[in-house]
Amino acid sequence: MTFDRRIVLVVSMAALAVFLYGSIDYHSMPYAGMDLKYYRESASFSPSIASDIPKPFCYRLLGPWLAGLFPDDVAGFRIVTWLSALLLAILFYRLLLSMGISPAAGAAAVFFLVMNKHLFGISTWNFFQVKDTLSLVFIAAAMLAMRRRRWGLFSAALLGGALTGELAMIMVPVLFVFLAGRDSFRAGDGAGEDRTPAANRDGGAPPPAPRDGFARPAGRQGWARPALACLPAIAAFAAVRLLVSSSGGIGLMESALRYGVKLKHPMVWYGLLVNPFIPLTFIPLIFFRESARFLGRNLHLAAYFLLVLASASFGSNNERLMAPAAIAFYALIAFIIDARVLPRGKHWIAILAAAAALSSLHHSIARFPLPERSFTVALSGGSLLALTLIFLIFFAPLRRRPGGAPGEKSSMNY
Repeated sequence: MTFDRRIVLVVSMAALAVFLYGSIDYHSMPYAGMDLKYYRESASFSPSIASDIPKPFCYRLLGPWLAGLFPDDVAGFRIVTWLSALLLAILFYRLLLSMGISPAAGAAAVFFLVMNKHLFGISTWNFFQVKDTLSLVFIAAAMLAMRRRRWGLFSAALLGGALTGELAMIMVPVLFVFLAGRDSFRAGDGAGEDRTPAANRDGGAPPPAPRDGFARPAGRQGWARPALACLPAIAAFAAVRLLVSSSGGIGLMESALRYGVKLKHPMVWYGLLVNPFIPLTFIPLIFFRESARFLGRNLHLAAYFLLVLASASFGSNNERLMAPAAIAFYALIAFIIDARVLPRGKHWIAILAAAAALSSLHHSIARFPLPERSFTVALSGGSLLALTLIFLIFFAPLRRRPGGAPGEKSSMNY
């Protein structure tokens, strides 16, 4: 198997982003009084299991436990979080390739992800929130294993996610949406995988055939092994909550009751659906046909996004709670890049990248911070507005011409 040189690029981009986001000033208020104090306390028990820490922090075992294995817990949190960030970039890139996305579009999507201060930057900046990045690593690994029908790897990734936090468990319903969608797709046209536009144009390869012997023909009889693969994680998730003692705090139901009422406020929806994805927020709407086609062939990603959105009602930091949705959102962006953007020329990728880089700048989440919050608002809002208008002007009119622009393939061929 030939080495994909873009892996080096992907790792380099993620490492540069981690460096540029800098580190939280954990000694100073208000940061010293944030959740990080519970994660540090949990790490102090390692290699034993932490106890008598408030819920839900006492249940998020794996990240602090790994950090606590180091002689200095701060260094441990840094190393575990930063390595997780690099691994996330690699896994997400490999996941995109497994979907038939081209290497060029996949690398671009990774760049957009690591340049997102809300979905990537804040978790590397506040490296004590190791469960955020580590959970995404396990989710990306589980999705990749799921697409390749590697149920042993899927089970291990889901188990790791269950020990890290609550979020990875949404992969259980996502798995069954995926299986139902694959069965329906096979029954409809005899194809077993997505046929996305990148598969043959830019070196992308279709998803590899399963190599673990777990592949099954269409039909519910092929669901037994995937269902069994979920059981270790479900058992671990339940056992942690039954056996680990807490010193108070609130559980999932109490969190839903406390924070769920926020959904009646319009600005909360802005924080959930617009601000986290700046500057690319409206690109899927501009290319609505491609978005519909992609989601129609990947219903599990639509379900995954909706489940992440529902889980955001369990907390208050809206943008950070939407971070897991990055996997679905940037997979869609990568598809759109392959279908409509790359055929028009790579200079359009440069425009997208410039907007993403500008919107990544922040007045506190940065090694080289902006002078004040107004600069962050101006750059984020300006990049969103400019990019949306540019793509509306130069791409939306193409829909009225059946052939599209000269030299561009019609997306209807995909």
